[in-house]
Amino acid sequence: MVRRRRVPRRGRRALLGAPLDGAGVVNLEGPVGPGGAVRSPGAVTLTQAPAALDALRPAGIVAAGLANNHAADAGPDGPRRTAEALRGRGVQPFGGAAGSAVLSFGATTVSLSAFTLPAPPMALPEADLRVVSLHDVDQPALLAAAVDAALDAGAQVVVVQGSHAVGRVERRRGAVVAWGLGDLAFACDCTDSTDGLVLRIELGTDPPVASVIPVAVGRPGAPAALHPAPDRVYDRLEALGSSLFRAGASAAL
Repeated sequence: MVRRRRVPRRGRRALLGAPLDGAGVVNLEGPVGPGGAVRSPGAVTLTQAPAALDALRPAGIVAAGLANNHAADAGPDGPRRTAEALRGRGVQPFGGAAGSAVLSFGATTVSLSAFTLPAPPMALPEADLRVVSLHDVDQPALLAAAVDAALDAGAQVVVVQGSHAVGRVERRRGAVVAWGLGDLAFACDCTDSTDGLVLRIELGTDPPVASVIPVAVGRPGAPAALHPAPDRVYDRLEALGSSLFRAGASAAL
């Protein structure tokens, strides 16, 4: 059982010293295409310019998930072309139409989409670290069932993508569940949120040691950066009911 305790503010500030390094994994909200957002009545089409893919590997990103509600915004062949483009840049695609749903880079990540999730029980492969990534499609009951199914199957980390807003981060049954990381970089005026989170997981511990790093969302002309007012984000996480805990020697949310 994980002991939960309140992390002092000075300890929370120390999280900003955690480097944004290691093997990074992101959700790619839209396939490769012209780039940017195109609005039509009742819909927004999102695609990634090739230059956006060029920036992933130099930033330490080793894998990109493709399972989300914009996966087909460049046509039915978009996911396949995006997967090929990512592989050509040294980034492993996973989830959806990208091929295998299992990604291995010293640990194993399983990516499933909430809108195609099979009924419980869910089966996860044996791995050093089992991570399930779910895309929020505005169906709270289905999403909650998907998180429960992932935990029942032994997931140690569950990350919910797609809400474009910071959600609570909690310990449940020893696992880390992040209900929303916001955005890291987003070239669309679909949301005015400027707050995001990087979820940092240390490999080789059981339960996994986790921390959150508040970031200011990258917008056109402004790259993502460490958040200038991190306490505001931590306070929001507390207000949302996040579990505050200390795992090992690392202060974490």
